Amino acid sequence: CFLYTHARPCFTSALPQPPAPVAVLAVIVTVAGDRRILAAEDGSLPRGGAGTALSTLRSGSVATAQALAHQLCPSLESHHCSLAADLPMRGVRVVVCPGAVVALPSVTGFKWWLPWELFAAADGFFVACALAAALSFAAAPASPERTKTAVSIAGSNHTERLRRARTGMADAAADLRTALLASADPYVRLWADYVGRLDDRVLDATPDGLLRLCPAAVDPILRTTRFTTRYAAPATAPHIYPVNGTPPPWFRPARIADLMPAPVYALIESWIARNFPYLQQCASAGVKPDRGRVHSLVITQDMLLPEARGVIWKCTASGLVPADFDEQPFVQLRTAFLAEALADYPDQQLVSFLTRGSSTESEAAGLTMVLGPHLLSLAVGFDVVSANIEDMIKDKKYSISAIMPYFPFFALPQGSTDKGDDGIDKRRISDGGCPRKATDPPAMSLNDASRLADRVPEVKPTVGQAAHDLAVLGYAASVWQLPVYSLSDDFVAFFTQLHRHGSELWKSGFFWRLMGVPAWVVEYVLGFGLVSSSGIAQRFAHAMLWILFSRVDADQEAMFAAEVLPERVAYLAVRRELGPHQASLYFAHIYTDDPIIGVVRSEERRVGKEC
Repeated sequence: CFLYTHARPCFTSALPQPPAPVAVLAVIVTVAGDRRILAAEDGSLPRGGAGTALSTLRSGSVATAQALAHQLCPSLESHHCSLAADLPMRGVRVVVCPGAVVALPSVTGFKWWLPWELFAAADGFFVACALAAALSFAAAPASPERTKTAVSIAGSNHTERLRRARTGMADAAADLRTALLASADPYVRLWADYVGRLDDRVLDATPDGLLRLCPAAVDPILRTTRFTTRYAAPATAPHIYPVNGTPPPWFRPARIADLMPAPVYALIESWIARNFPYLQQCASAGVKPDRGRVHSLVITQDMLLPEARGVIWKCTASGLVPADFDEQPFVQLRTAFLAEALADYPDQQLVSFLTRGSSTESEAAGLTMVLGPHLLSLAVGFDVVSANIEDMIKDKKYSISAIMPYFPFFALPQGSTDKGDDGIDKRRISDGGCPRKATDPPAMSLNDASRLADRVPEVKPTVGQAAHDLAVLGYAASVWQLPVYSLSDDFVAFFTQLHRHGSELWKSGFFWRLMGVPAWVVEYVLGFGLVSSSGIAQRFAHAMLWILFSRVDADQEAMFAAEVLPERVAYLAVRRELGPHQASLYFAHIYTDDPIIGVVRSEERRVGKEC
């Protein structure tokens, strides 16, 4: 979960750089059944490791914190430390050192606090991060060292808690399955078969502590604690897309070479001749080859014939024609539905992106052709990259041809990176920051050009917001005497469900191979490696929640209007005084393609069914 707190790396020196990380140590011990945290008199956690070469590495921060734990609490049986949260824009890495003691050791300059006593302190968020990591243990640890086998939790209380959880999950699954099967949409009905498949496996792995009701869950302060503020989309106008240029009526080029002097076209042929062997070698070798220095090729408008300038040309077997920017080769979303459902949504630029096609807003880069050489990492993950590209072509989200599909064309370098911590699994990446080195003539990367645009800021929820709202919702559930269900999922191929506008297709592709010869790929969908993609996807996610909110809020208000039980009516009155959306039996957040929904199961099941 704490990966969600990571900030994206900055590749431009003009952008704010994160400060050097400081290791913040949270020593959390269990004594007589209570957890205590070591902090100074002002509630601040111990710190160390700023400004050293070692501290720039995660492992270095953990090592620094471990040395600090040894220094402060030498009597602990173990000083095993682990990273709880990496917060680069705050310049902090939170490292937790859990342990179990018979008596609290004395530490000069520090004291042992109950966790809740520190939440209001300056380091309260760091404490919460560390505590969440420590509470992930199945029980109070006898030793913080990891075990290699599952821990068996015995006892009739655990068995009963697990039985109630299974019953509740089965009840919720049955409700959801019924709601899905009642849909008029055949696609929605298909999902009924997937409901509840993993419930037993999840519950078997659930620590006993997560099956217990914490006394803090019914703290009266939660009665008047507000839910976090819902995302408010900015008011934007429909997007204004570029208009393609019009060449002289007499100019009818048959091939790309007709657009430029012969020496300029020779540069393209030379670049292909130099780069294609490397691509072939990546396909066969599986290791990073020593290819030497390979430059990006840049061709600007003033290098073309005057009559060819100012136009994006689409290249076909029968000749070159000005590209039709209204062309939509691939559309997956139900654009008519979105246009109607989001007619009153404030962010109308997003509605344009969803219905007419997305834009990188990179017009500052001009109509410059850039052919970027593939990354060295392509070779080590070539099979994965190639399989991904083949799947995209099969799904008609990409196209591939032996001739350059557009001119000018912006070909992004392809590569691979580790998908997990083990360094075995790979995933494909595209370098939207190409060219990264100075070129002659100069050229601007798509990412740098996008950063110059007045784009809508990307706003993502945090794990802390979700945890906060779950706590507030838990109190509401205690008033209703009903359980809270937390639902989460992951959208498949989220980015590639969003199509590009026709004016973007010439700068959304790369150099590739087809049956042993050079080829060119065009991406019709939102691409990875571009700074604009994540923001557009997040805005789409917020828009989906806006549709959900409008439906569920209306259903919920009808349910509240019929409420007669005094304790519930009183609770709703208090909540309504707190402001809009505060009298609620549900909440929802979404981090790009990962939604989380918390909902109190109503007797009538209406709210839960809609969610």
